[in-house]
Amino acid sequence: MKKTLIATLVSLFAVVGAHAAGPGGAVTTSTDPAKAAAVERHAQELKTQGTTAAIKPVVHSQKKVGKHAKHHASHKVAAKKK
Repeated sequence: MKKTLIATLVSLFAVVGAHAAGPGGAVTTSTDPAKAAAVERHAQELKTQGTTAAIKPVVHSQKKVGKHAKHHASHKVAAKKK
């Protein structure tokens, strides 16, 4: 019984591992210059989108609620007294 269970589990893990490493990988090789140019152009677009997102200011809500606000306010008062 144990041997059958172990053999079944080993074969199940092998099938799952083979399925996970299947041919659906995202890395491909191409010598087509048009594809290479398209990939480089897309990479540049992503890079500029990331730069503009990093520059864009983040607006936070000024309203604080609950214990955290009270605790934070007490720290501000203590800092002003120094």
